[in-house]
Amino acid sequence: MPELVRTWIVFVVGLVMLFLGWLIGFIDSNLRANKKIRAAELKAEVEIEAARQKAAEVRAAAPAGESILRLWNGPDQQLHLELEGADLGAPGSLLPDQRRRLVAALSRVRPWVEAPPAAVPPRPAAAAEPPPPVVPPPVEPVKASLFPGRAKPVEPAPAPLSIVEQINEVLQKRLAGTALGMKAISLSESPGGGVIITVGAARYQGLDAVPDPEVVAAVRAAIAEWETRAK
Repeated sequence: MPELVRTWIVFVVGLVMLFLGWLIGFIDSNLRANKKIRAAELKAEVEIEAARQKAAEVRAAAPAGESILRLWNGPDQQLHLELEGADLGAPGSLLPDQRRRLVAALSRVRPWVEAPPAAVPPRPAAAAEPPPPVVPPPVEPVKASLFPGRAKPVEPAPAPLSIVEQINEVLQKRLAGTALGMKAISLSESPGGGVIITVGAARYQGLDAVPDPEVVAAVRAAIAEWETRAK
């Protein structure tokens, strides 16, 4: 009987020791895992803060405003054209959407190109040199015309159509004889270089502001036809 009791005591003690060892190992592994997780979180926080500081530095160094169109000479001594920060590549690689946005950007530049040049102030004459004497031009006798009458005025050459006017001509030809042609749809250019769509008595600034999907589709079809002709 004492031998059996001792055996049970040894067995129970062994189980208790085994459980205590497992419990200590479990607690130790949890502590190590928590330390690793905390260290990873601290490292992530440091990297996020560094990224924020770098982004702030980039924003501070960047020029104010948004770049729309940029032409520059690269290290390869070739001209590069950027549209909204993206390089357009070779001239023959433009996608239809890129071509449409490029035409819209160029139309916004037209006021600078078509505006008359500023008057150049006259150069002041040197004080040491007196102005040359004014010699009146010789007066020629007036010859009577063999055919009296009013001379026919010379008509100036018509000004070239703008891009918006060209697209409007395509649109009017497409709308002729259709149901949409009765809505008096037309395109015109705003003073700032934008596009105004007129539908009857309503005027919309830009194609995105037109609520009628049929009118939008007709204008887009006219733009696509004009782009096909312009290629």
